Amino acid sequence: MTSYSSLASEIKDIINRSLLQGVFPGGVIALGDPLAEPQIIAFGKVGLTRDLRAVSPQTVYDLASVTKLVATTHLLMLALKSGPLACTTSLASLGFKCPPLTSCLTLEELLSHQSGLPAWRPLYHAKMSTLAERKERALADILAEPLLFTPKDRSLYSDLGFILLGEILEANYKSTLPSLFSQKIAIPLALTSSFYSPRFNPLMDTFPFPPDLAPTEDGGRKPGPLNYPGLGSYGPVPWGSPHDDNCSYLNGAAGHAGLFSTAHDLWKILRSFAASLIEDSSFLPKELMKDFLSPRVAKDGSERALGFNIFPLASGRKILGHLGYTGTSLYWDPELCRGLILLTNRCHPTSRNHLIDDFRKTLVDIIFNK
Repeated sequence: MTSYSSLASEIKDIINRSLLQGVFPGGVIALGDPLAEPQIIAFGKVGLTRDLRAVSPQTVYDLASVTKLVATTHLLMLALKSGPLACTTSLASLGFKCPPLTSCLTLEELLSHQSGLPAWRPLYHAKMSTLAERKERALADILAEPLLFTPKDRSLYSDLGFILLGEILEANYKSTLPSLFSQKIAIPLALTSSFYSPRFNPLMDTFPFPPDLAPTEDGGRKPGPLNYPGLGSYGPVPWGSPHDDNCSYLNGAAGHAGLFSTAHDLWKILRSFAASLIEDSSFLPKELMKDFLSPRVAKDGSERALGFNIFPLASGRKILGHLGYTGTSLYWDPELCRGLILLTNRCHPTSRNHLIDDFRKTLVDIIFNK
């Protein structure tokens, strides 16, 4: 395992500076060789206006869009391993009723964010009463969206595409995302603190809410995601509910967000990814993982892997992973066998705080460029 002791003082310095600057209340970092035990650094407070305890390595965070990678993409890899789904499977072949161009969309185009679907829509504005009605209406609204460009012409990060992938998984297995995650990922990998929103998740009835769950936004929320002013929800995010409004509308479990987890559990998932590249495993075949990590280059030159974001480094190399709006991140360099997990609740007490962008860049530079 690579030793990070020489970087310890540098990491601690940027953490301490960031705490003083109000980048986040606190957080947990896990780093090292994904095939070995990580170095864990817990820092700061769980919350600033509520839950003032010190962060521990067991603190649970709302992963936001990191859910796209560690749950939805992960489940799709497992589904492709066993069939009948394939990367080339189209919406039409799955029986979805939608406009002709949309019906030709494939799982690969959805996973690589090259489908042409818009980035986001306020699906929760439909205000349907039952979960079944909300899911049916959300699916219909997504499928009716005019594509913004011809698939594979360019890349546009889309929550809607991953909400659709979540619906495809549930239809394929005739089960719910919380049940699928529990049965196919959490139990096989011995995850102990990973689950969809405890406020809505019926599986949480079998054990008490985790006592160490970091809060997100307090109130006075930013009115909608970036570039969508005036379309957000207002007021505090209830404890145990996802910060994402569309996800809460879908009872806290969707293809784009909703998972809560710890650094220890995410490291186990990262380890399963890394182990699959060393040799074929019954869990994730080597060739399947290599295919998901291979960039899909759009006609405009933009590139994305399947479910994985690609991050260029100052050195010219590239690493993989995903970011979450709440202040979470997973980074992986398969070539050098290095991993980094960053869990924070930077959106507490307000999501207007975007100082974490510079912190992420500095931390990635320390870990992957040195």
